[in-house]
Amino acid sequence: MRGETVPLADPVSFIVKPLDRGLFRPDSLDAHAETMTAAADLSRAVQGAAGALGELRSRVNHLAVALRDTPAVDPELRNRLDAIDSDLADIDMLLNGDDVKGGANEPRPMSLAARVGMFAWAHWNALAAVTDNQLQSLDIARNQFDRVQSDLVAVREAIEALEDEIAGEAPWTPGRIPQMQD
Repeated sequence: MRGETVPLADPVSFIVKPLDRGLFRPDSLDAHAETMTAAADLSRAVQGAAGALGELRSRVNHLAVALRDTPAVDPELRNRLDAIDSDLADIDMLLNGDDVKGGANEPRPMSLAARVGMFAWAHWNALAAVTDNQLQSLDIARNQFDRVQSDLVAVREAIEALEDEIAGEAPWTPGRIPQMQD
């Protein structure tokens, strides 16, 4: 009948028991926090490496224009700049992956940024335990980052050496203080 409450069954008593620890909770919150802090540090470093890569590419692009606009420049300097540009492409491949294969939906190794991003996505605002597979992936990412970092430092040093060599001959490029020829 409309508007009437009709009991469907008699009340039943029951006992509420805590589920203790869920299957997906970490064994140690301190260890979990340590892992999350390390992952956040790695994520920050990977984002910084991407920014540094962009800045180095910009410097190389400016150097290419400066060398093009310097008629008396030694062709070996252009060859060195091409090698630096190739090194930057290799770093970009490790950091961000192969866009050509990705565009063709071909299998490719997971990039450093994707690996760290997947971990962050899986654990953002979550308290789930980190799986052994995820820990292994973080270790791989740390090793990949070490290589990216050392390669970025080597490329920066090569760019600085090239900039020093063309100082006073080529047009000004960002990051350099103009010099007069002696």
